[in-house]
Amino acid sequence: MSTAMITLLFGICLALLTSALFAAVVGLAARIGGASPASALSRAGDAFTKTLNLTLLIIGLVVTVAAS
Repeated sequence: MSTAMITLLFGICLALLTSALFAAVVGLAARIGGASPASALSRAGDAFTKTLNLTLLIIGLVVTVAAS
């Protein structure tokens, strides 16, 4: 496996970890703020999706620029 592939896989794993951590913080903050468990879970899911999409977009742009 090339160094570029290992770096890309590491970046994707880091993106998943970062998104999950951010979603957990958002869900916990919503729960502390008085939201119901379902609402807090929904907010955490939305935060996870948005963060993951943004991070993967940035990784894709970096890979595209690096490949050209």
